[in-house]
Amino acid sequence: MTKTIKPYDIAIIGGGINGMAIARDAAGRGIKTFLCDKDDFGSATSAWSSKLIHGGLRYLEFYEFPLVRKALKERDILMRLAPHMVKEQRFILPYRPHLRPKWLIRLGLFLYDHLYRSQFMQRSQAISLTNTPLIKDITQGFEYSDAVVDDHRLVIELAHEAKAKGADIHNYMACESVTRQDGLWQIMLKTAQGESKSIFAKHIVNATGPWADLFASQHMHIQTTKSLRLVKGSHIVVPKLYTDKKAFTFQDENGRIVFTIPYLDDYTLIGTTEEQHTGDPNSAMLSTEEMFYLTGIVQEYFGQKVTKQDIIWHFSGVRPLIEEQEKDNRKTTRDYSLEHLTYGDNGVVHIWGGKLTTHRILAEDVLKCLGYKGSWTSRIPFTSAVSTKHFTHGLLNEYPYLDEQTAKRYVHSYGNRSLEILKGCQKDKDLGKHYGNGLYEVEVKYLIENEWVKTPESVLFFRTKCGVGMGDGQIKDFIEAFNQLVNKQDSE
Repeated sequence: MTKTIKPYDIAIIGGGINGMAIARDAAGRGIKTFLCDKDDFGSATSAWSSKLIHGGLRYLEFYEFPLVRKALKERDILMRLAPHMVKEQRFILPYRPHLRPKWLIRLGLFLYDHLYRSQFMQRSQAISLTNTPLIKDITQGFEYSDAVVDDHRLVIELAHEAKAKGADIHNYMACESVTRQDGLWQIMLKTAQGESKSIFAKHIVNATGPWADLFASQHMHIQTTKSLRLVKGSHIVVPKLYTDKKAFTFQDENGRIVFTIPYLDDYTLIGTTEEQHTGDPNSAMLSTEEMFYLTGIVQEYFGQKVTKQDIIWHFSGVRPLIEEQEKDNRKTTRDYSLEHLTYGDNGVVHIWGGKLTTHRILAEDVLKCLGYKGSWTSRIPFTSAVSTKHFTHGLLNEYPYLDEQTAKRYVHSYGNRSLEILKGCQKDKDLGKHYGNGLYEVEVKYLIENEWVKTPESVLFFRTKCGVGMGDGQIKDFIEAFNQLVNKQDSE
């Protein structure tokens, strides 16, 4: 097998939020960058979070002040870089004296407001819940701000940016092995179709998330200094429990936190849990115990009974926490650690831990480890960035047959790339077949041609979330239609 004329400077294994952020940053510096993922981009841990860009209010209780400050700063940066995607969300924290004293909550919220003073967020405040019929037998509470985002769409946004800046990115391409040859890393790859190829790179980044220690030992045969503790977090989605646009932060008797967050206009997202996970991270599923726990929290605070039949959708993801002596998952750090190893002129960086909010600064730190200077990603907005309100108005004026809910979803998901989807649509029939929940043929074609989509699941539950709330018949019909579209495209 012959060596490529010019090897890559960096090969990134893993196309989740961290890997894709590194690809974007590196390519934007003119670094020759390769990235691959064995599955779809952002389809593992990065797709199954609580959808929050947040500092982590509860981390203050465990004295994680540097992490909280860093995350709060990143929250502001992301609101500036992607205003169409990252939005402020107000949270209500009901006060229960036997769980935490009032002075401690006030102190925590003061620190949350002042560790990094946000340009975008409202300050926290004490509130009365006397006239809030939702909350059962609680009269006092607090209100504070964080931000929400479609986590998977954020990964895809970074993928667009990375590709536009010259990164060579591939999903459904597995890394089989890594060896050193002639002063470079040789990376053996296999596609979903079983085709093999090899590339060469000066540096490698292990951004495989919950697979990081397995990848290091089994594919690179490298002994690392750290290991991971895999913790499953599950969420359930139910018909919206209330019409208020605010979210709630609930505490259980053990001090754990559960959120209820308005989701996709018609639903409430409830999560999360913390259970030890063994085996393949992709096998994580909602357990009966987790379902009872989450529905029990809702009943305890709201007095509303939520049953298994009420659950429209559920998902589970595995968090790769750094293994520590501390065995309480609540107290285990959510910060990341980078392990930089050198072999002659070749470097490898293993990423341990991390969270959605800090992906951008993590990417900078990885490149710094590898000796690259300078930074740019905190200053340059995404190329798709728009003002949501104004752009939505413009979209509805230009395409009056588009319903408002679909127009808003387009803007939140695609920003100004919404115009690419609707290009050539002069009347409603130009949108093509309607599959349900505002999903039209024109959008599906765009996703297949422009967003690395190869399966109907990627359309329904990753790129668009339009599959949430669809009936079994609608999903079956869509799968047939999707396969026809793919076959037609392949034959052209």
